[in-house]
Amino acid sequence: MHELEDKIRVRAYELWERDGRAGDAEGHWYAAEGEIHAELTRALDVEVAPAAPAKKPARRAKPAAEKPAAEKPGGADAAPRRKSKARTSAT
Repeated sequence: MHELEDKIRVRAYELWERDGRAGDAEGHWYAAEGEIHAELTRALDVEVAPAAPAKKPARRAKPAAEKPAAEKPGGADAAPRRKSKARTSAT
């Protein structure tokens, strides 16, 4: 724990010097603390990442190929046929 506090203290001092040895000490401390924690988190992510099993990428559905329109009897150029009306006999 002392090692972490020492790192934060050194970084806070660097930030204080960068700011012209002005500003509030608490602000520099919290900024340094955030930087150190972010640095440690990145280091842990790098160490842990290779050990984690790689996930297979999700399969994407292939777009369906357009199906050709069903041909009507008589060919594609044939005119549409009319339905015949039932004829009734006149008596």
